[in-house]
This record gives sequence, C-alpha cells and structure tokens, in this order.
Amino acid sequence: GGIVTTNDDTLAERVALIRNHAEAVINSGRKFDSLVSMLGWNYRMNEIEAAISREQLKKLPTLLEERLVLVEHLNRRVRDVGGYFIPAVKPGTTHVYYRYGLLLDPAIWQGVKAPQVVKALNAEGMDFYVSYMKPLYRQPLYRQQTLFGDKGCPFACPFYKGKVNYAEGICPVAENLENVLISTEIVRPKQTLEDMDEIAVALKKVLARKDQVKSIAV
Repeated sequence: GGIVTTNDDTLAERVALIRNHAEAVINSGRKFDSLVSMLGWNYRMNEIEAAISREQLKKLPTLLEERLVLVEHLNRRVRDVGGYFIPAVKPGTTHVYYRYGLLLDPAIWQGVKAPQVVKALNAEGMDFYVSYMKPLYRQPLYRQQTLFGDKGCPFACPFYKGKVNYAEGICPVAENLENVLISTEIVRPKQTLEDMDEIAVALKKVLARKDQVKSIAV
C-alpha cells in the first residue's frame, strides 16, 4: 500500500482513476494525452487505514530529522575513511535515505567487487547488501518468461508477434552497480551515533584489508 500526494490536478485525476480500475475513462468524456498505466486496479484505501496514516504522518518530520542526524554523522566518518563515495544530494532537494548507499572508489579498490566488500563487512557484524536490487529484467520471472501458464504469456503468447529481449548487457550501467555499489538499511532511528561509528570502523577495517578482500569467493 501507499499514498500519493501531488499538486498536479491532471496527475491527481489519473491516480484517482487508476486506484479504482480506471473504469471512469470509458464513456466519461475525459481526454488524456496518454493511457499508459491506465489499466487500473483496486487500490481504494478504507477509513481506518486513512485515519491511522494521518496520525503516522505527524511523526514523519521528527523521524526524518533523527535519521538525517545519523546520516550526516556517518558521512563525516566515511569521508575520513576514504575509498567510498557518499550519496549525492542535489541542490534544493532533501534526501531521506530509505537506503544508505556507498559507491566504491575504483582507484582505491583496484578491482575489488561489491559482493566481496559486502561479505567482508557482514563478517564484521554489519548488514550490507550488494547494490539495491537486481535490474528487473534479471529477475527469474523475466528470464524464464513464464508468468501465466506454460505458453510463455505475456512474453510469448501465440497471438503476440513481437519478441522481448532480456539479455545481459541491455542496461550496462544498471548492471555494473552490482560491482560498485553497497547499501544498508540500518542508518535510521533507533540507531545511535555510536552505531554509526561502528559502521565507519568496519568500512575502514575492510578497506585496509582490500588485498585480502579481493580473494574472497562470492
């Protein structure tokens, strides 16, 4: 589930239709520039969920402030360690760090891959992951192309004349993130500044042993 907020009237109307099967598009007289994603589903929120959400949202600013204190502290420590690029934040924007990601500096790591670094960090008691997730087309559903039944639909239904391609290399930048990006979800309340220090210590320790890390089998 989730909530969408927007100040765009057209987008608000599209979202309202999508959450209710988009059925009002038919014979409604409405005109849209695009019907992409207008298949629609049954995403209607009930009153109890809405009431709880309104109360929970009141906590959001405080929770985000607490998270940013942790992130800023960890960022300072990571800069001191070197070898990792901290998350970039564009001017005029706020990063809420649902996932805290670090890019490996290739000039420092010299061929060490993210899976090796993650394995070494987690051996130090951390909770890191490779990248964020695989590109969707590398998931088994797309590789096996068997979503509905044994005919391969919708990828290769008898009536479908096209040919889909989910081969390796079609999105090289996204694929390479699995070699250079590590991330964690533990930079958040109720973690403490001391917990952030522990992360920085582990990052420094693993970097100092990069020649050993390079030999880790993954």
